[in-house]
Amino acid sequence: FGGAQSAKNTITVGGSNKDPLTNFYSKGPTLDGRIKPEITAIGRNVFPTVPFNVYGSNFGTSMACPQVTGSLALLIERYRQLNNGSNPPGALLKNIICNASIDIGNTRPDFANGYGSLDALSAVEMLEKKNYYSSSIEHGQQQNNSFTIGANTSEVKVMLYWPDKPASLFASSTLVNDLDLVITSPDGTIYRPLILNADPGSVLNTAIAGEDHSNNMEQVIIRNPIPGLYTVTVKGFLIPFGPQPYFVSYNILDKGLK
Repeated sequence: FGGAQSAKNTITVGGSNKDPLTNFYSKGPTLDGRIKPEITAIGRNVFPTVPFNVYGSNFGTSMACPQVTGSLALLIERYRQLNNGSNPPGALLKNIICNASIDIGNTRPDFANGYGSLDALSAVEMLEKKNYYSSSIEHGQQQNNSFTIGANTSEVKVMLYWPDKPASLFASSTLVNDLDLVITSPDGTIYRPLILNADPGSVLNTAIAGEDHSNNMEQVIIRNPIPGLYTVTVKGFLIPFGPQPYFVSYNILDKGLK
């Protein structure tokens, strides 16, 4: 543990072909059970520039990462256009780029593909629709917000992300400030984040709903949601170093689009 742990507040990118079964990069979980990578992009049959001023086929996460980086640059540009030239917080960009991704591999998040494959267009649309908000929270507090889902919705994905304080060098778990996400539907149904089992024999299992006390990113997915007003509840489960800033985004998918 300690120095061998993977970073929390970066974006780790996996690479795959259009067929997600052909991925070829290191998989999660981290030593303390967190999801890595967070997102994937095409890493096979990519044609970058090569010596002698030509293009050549190449593969690897070195091909996938620039796609995510370039998409983030476009998100920064669009955010500036929409917000009088101000720069977006990096934590907001990480939240949106991951929550906008397209699910591949196992249904829901998994240790091979994270939250899915890069979808820059959906990320830009979330910015333009302002499907996000930010706040900060102290230990023991509970904060509510809400958003409306229309009748033509096939799925909604709600993501909570907070840039967590660095853990001590030899900590067995890198999570310091622990927040919880809960979504309540108009009929009172409670939805909790999707969590994975980091035990060696269970890493390929499909994610299930539960309480996440390992990651500083949590996602709730609701398929075929009923129309109406949904309540987003963020709880300060354990915050020894507050106040803790956080960001919430919601990706609403219309029927017939994806």
